[in-house]
Amino acid sequence: MVILLLTAIDSAGEFREFACQLPDIDSGFALLTTIASLGHTLVKVRLLEESSWSYLPHEAFDEMPVLPIIKELEKDWQQLLTESPQ
Repeated sequence: MVILLLTAIDSAGEFREFACQLPDIDSGFALLTTIASLGHTLVKVRLLEESSWSYLPHEAFDEMPVLPIIKELEKDWQQLLTESPQ
C-alpha cells in the first residue's frame, strides 16, 4: 500500500492538491500519467511507501504510459538471462 500526494495545475490554471491511497507504486505511476494526459501540469509529487517519503520527478510523467514499456523491457531481460551463452 502506498500513499500519493501531489500538487497540480489544472487546465483552468488553478492549483489543486490531491492525496490517495493505492495498492502499489505501479498504480501511482499510472495515475500520474493519466493526470498529465488530461492536461494538468504536475508541480510536486510525494510518495509514502512503508515509512519512507520520496519526492518523485514530476517532469518524468507525461501523457505516455510507462508501465507497458517497462514490462516489455522486463520480458526482454528475462529472455536474455535464460538464454545459454554461446
